[in-house]
Amino acid sequence: MSDTTPKSLIEKIRQGITTSGFPLEMSIGNILKNNEWGCTIGSVYEDFETGILREIDICASKTINGIEVELLIECKKSE
Repeated sequence: MSDTTPKSLIEKIRQGITTSGFPLEMSIGNILKNNEWGCTIGSVYEDFETGILREIDICASKTINGIEVELLIECKKSE
């Protein structure tokens, strides 16, 4: 951001990011990647019932003992 960006705007952006599930998505994604999982953050799919595009926070896959395991993870911020 430029030096002319108001500090209040920067603080609002920072607060919006930290109160969302996004930091958790990144943290979980990094843990999975560091443990040799193939990982995609923010995948979009079409809801077959409504036709609406929806997002899965994390899609991860890994072959374990010859079995393909897939995880679909929704991250929520809670306190």
